[in-house]
Amino acid sequence: MENTYNYLKNPYHDLKEETKQNPLFLFLLLILFTIPMGYAVNGIAVGLFALATLITFKKEHFKLESSLILLVLLYILMAGSILWSNDVEATTRAISKTLPLLVLPLCFMIMPKFSQPQKQKLIQFYSLGILAFTLFYLARAAYKYFITHDTAVFFYHELVTEDVNAIHVSVYATLAFFAFYKKPSKHILDKVAMFILAFFIFLLSSKNVILVFILLILFYELF
Repeated sequence: MENTYNYLKNPYHDLKEETKQNPLFLFLLLILFTIPMGYAVNGIAVGLFALATLITFKKEHFKLESSLILLVLLYILMAGSILWSNDVEATTRAISKTLPLLVLPLCFMIMPKFSQPQKQKLIQFYSLGILAFTLFYLARAAYKYFITHDTAVFFYHELVTEDVNAIHVSVYATLAFFAFYKKPSKHILDKVAMFILAFFIFLLSSKNVILVFILLILFYELF
């Protein structure tokens, strides 16, 4: 019980310390946590992150990075496609949904750079967030099964809704799985988390993601 308490206490302590060092840590984490949610919720998180970046901006933080500039140019190309689009209204809606592709690279170019340990902690927190979503979806499916007695609620879009999209969530869960999987020393709760996420990935029934998931485990073990 004490080990479990310490396991759950450490992330809270890390979050507190990293936010003290860099307030943007919490805002970027909010973006990661809202990825499986609706576009509007994640859009608000991106907006808050952009606002916090502007407020904390200092001239010495500014840096040009070719990889980030390429993303900005990609967004400009996508936005420019409205000039030859057959459906201007649909293209405009699509472009507005990809606005983070412009906003986030610009923010990363004017914010303090995250250290490698901070990046690893962001990934760890992300994996815990996806695990929480996984438990929520499984609990909701179990409740729906109790009401309807329909096993379909445990699979594919029925498990996570079509708007959230089973294929997308499969990718999120796979990334979270490997955050636990690559730990050199695994706590019993890490192993439980891995089992839950792997089980969830198979329930989502995306054949391509499942194939890549299995291949990645094989490559990781072999190489």
